[in-house]
Amino acid sequence: IPFSGTLNGNGHTIKNYKIYSEPRAGIFCEIGSATIQDLVIDNSCHFDGENVGAVSPSVLSSINLTNVVNRAAVSGSSSVGGFISAVFGTTSARITVNKCRNEGSVTSQKNTTRSGGIIGHMYNNKNLNVEIRETSHSGVIDAPLGGTSGGLIGFVYNNPNMNLVI
Repeated sequence: IPFSGTLNGNGHTIKNYKIYSEPRAGIFCEIGSATIQDLVIDNSCHFDGENVGAVSPSVLSSINLTNVVNRAAVSGSSSVGGFISAVFGTTSARITVNKCRNEGSVTSQKNTTRSGGIIGHMYNNKNLNVEIRETSHSGVIDAPLGGTSGGLIGFVYNNPNMNLVI
């Protein structure tokens, strides 16, 4: 069941949360119609699997991330992002990432992995609106030759009527 609603971390820190060798790894398995704010994911956390994002591997509909800091390492074999692995197959979703920081490392395990400091990849969405404001990635991106990677977004494909503001 995807997380929807609001998580106000009130500046608290999640520590020692580790997921290894799962198809999907993150604090939430899926998110949609969600706001997550004022939260820190500590470097004692680690997420590893096929599709991996410290916050969530999958976004199903509109989300708002505000003042979220990730210091955890994330590594994946298909799609990996500092916060979100993939935004896939949505219609009229709004993704807002505001005043967030990814300080954790992003590691691609294969040369076919799509990796990004904030979002691994966005594909097959219709009418997608993405705003990334006052947000940074300062961790290391370790991607093999032949893979697609980017400081903020690793791969964008087949998103008719997409609006992207960075």
